[in-house]
Amino acid sequence: MNCPDTTLALLCAEAAVQRLIARYASCTDWLDRAGMAALFTPDADIDFGGMFRGGRDAFLSFVAALEGGYDRRMHMFGLPRIDIDGDTARAECAALTHVRNFGDERHSDGQFVGRYIFAAARAGDGWKLTRLKFYLNAAETANPPAGPEAPINLADGFAMSHADAPRG
Repeated sequence: MNCPDTTLALLCAEAAVQRLIARYASCTDWLDRAGMAALFTPDADIDFGGMFRGGRDAFLSFVAALEGGYDRRMHMFGLPRIDIDGDTARAECAALTHVRNFGDERHSDGQFVGRYIFAAARAGDGWKLTRLKFYLNAAETANPPAGPEAPINLADGFAMSHADAPRG
């Protein structure tokens, strides 16, 4: 199959934006503040409603405090819809987030279902996120019974100091 140069350029742009979205989820789960900062332009506009509205640097502190309060976190994104328009892009994807806190006697699990809207722009060194907006569809918390954990790797202590944290 022979692809025109414009098709190849479009596919490369879509792949770059999809990579930003995937890295956003990973950086959030691993509490990778430096990695997350690298995803956004310095003047990015971020909107989580009443929880947070502001710029990149304040958002990094917000995410560190919010996500750092959970013992476990996992952000899962559906396949994004990505629309490229020259040097700008808009993407949206459904998301499911699971978090866990450990208490004295019971665990507390939270599930959040929502939609992320991303905007990105081609920068000198690749693509960067210029806007992020989150819409919550549903939230649910549960307190499953306490007891011994299954004999499996547990997602506790995820941070950049963890042995399996992404490197590069």
